[in-house]
Amino acid sequence: MTTKELQEYWRNEKRQCKQIKLLFEIPSTRIVEHHLSKYVMYKIIILQTGSFDSNKSVIERRNFTEEIINERKLAFKDYLRLLYSMKYIRRSKKFIDFLTRPELQEAYGCLRGGQYTKALEILLEVVGLQERLTRGNPAAIVPTLCAIVVCHKDLENAASAFEYGEKALSRLRVHTSHRYYIPLLDTMITLAYELGKDFLSLQEKLEEWKTKKDPVRVFTLKELAVREYVRIKTGLAALGEAPEVPSASQLICAVGLSSGPALASAGSLLDLHWTWGSFWQLLTEATSGDPP
Repeated sequence: MTTKELQEYWRNEKRQCKQIKLLFEIPSTRIVEHHLSKYVMYKIIILQTGSFDSNKSVIERRNFTEEIINERKLAFKDYLRLLYSMKYIRRSKKFIDFLTRPELQEAYGCLRGGQYTKALEILLEVVGLQERLTRGNPAAIVPTLCAIVVCHKDLENAASAFEYGEKALSRLRVHTSHRYYIPLLDTMITLAYELGKDFLSLQEKLEEWKTKKDPVRVFTLKELAVREYVRIKTGLAALGEAPEVPSASQLICAVGLSSGPALASAGSLLDLHWTWGSFWQLLTEATSGDPP
């Protein structure tokens, strides 16, 4: 292959790379001892690029295996960036679950146990991350928004509950068959009445829906939120096969080839590339809570 042909090849490869809209940083790690095993937890900060993002999302996840932990911090960050750059992975339930599921499981567990203040604290943190990850699917964060409504309502914060209920309803305008739509409408009618707000328009929407649908058993918003704990806890078993392995050229293109550090990072990514299946194992381990 001539130099000109090689240059053209890399230009074409770079055109296929999606512009990154989220920034992943790993500022620190810590050792976790679990019974007879030890592993490293990575602190991951997720920021939105292109605009001022004051509410950063901070989560912790564990990386692949003990043997590669010390040398893979940079590669892990670039790997997350690479995964997010690929549309079919960015929208994958596996990827989103990896970044949100442990916190959601803890939050719903607290809600289920009546610990509404603690559940609310976690949910408010998670919903910001979910908004960043699911911008192309507004309805995806409706369950979390509704769980926040339930917490605020049970903590007698009616105004805050109504505020988040409005956010959830706005995401369901074209999804009136969504399982949360009617329970949310019913709750919003109660909150609007309590706050002295217009509840008649909400009541009209509820009556309109009832005339179009056959009578069915509808759960309350709180019942749905409690049931969400089971959905999240068992959700990993329903996940499908891993997507197709990205090409080596995609991996190199994702980190760039303009400098020595970038080449080193690309080399580390290529090592990870050969263990693509380990990523899906990582998802299982990181969200199951079991020791390695």
